[in-house]
Amino acid sequence: MKFKIKLNKDDMLKLNQYYIANDEKIKKKINIQRFSPMIIVISLAIYAISSKSTTPIWNYAVIIGFVMLWAVFYGKIFKWQVKKQVEKSMAKPESQIIFQERIMEFNEDNFTEEVQGDKKTYGYEEIAKAKTSEDAVYLFMDSQSAYVIPKRAFQNKIEMKSFTEDINQKIEQAKTKSI
Repeated sequence: MKFKIKLNKDDMLKLNQYYIANDEKIKKKINIQRFSPMIIVISLAIYAISSKSTTPIWNYAVIIGFVMLWAVFYGKIFKWQVKKQVEKSMAKPESQIIFQERIMEFNEDNFTEEVQGDKKTYGYEEIAKAKTSEDAVYLFMDSQSAYVIPKRAFQNKIEMKSFTEDINQKIEQAKTKSI
């Protein structure tokens, strides 16, 4: 199967959103950052109340309210920060190669990527996993980098799903052969 792809900013943002939503380490970090302040403030309030502090209780209620808002909106804040960081990174001149037109061709034993006349060939054993989202197929080469084949490169969702299943089968066969 052969694809002629030109990625855009939205494709890269969706890759990062997919990564954030599906990476267990990131999910764990987000939850720690989301709930740690709330636990600390509530613990301090409980301590202050139990030690008969002279500080009025409503002060703690206001602080707890702010911390609860933090917990509720932290996920959105985190995604907004990531979006800004990705946009800033993509604006750098060295990142512009990502947005060049590329041809990706998938054969029985390997796939090739051609960008501006530079052709690279990869064996399927080099792909860690292939995943499908609503927006694209992601070929993860490792835990942090992936090739993106946007949904618009496929005729329909059935072809997209079939392609992902075929690639995953080729990955499994290639890794079995290399053992």
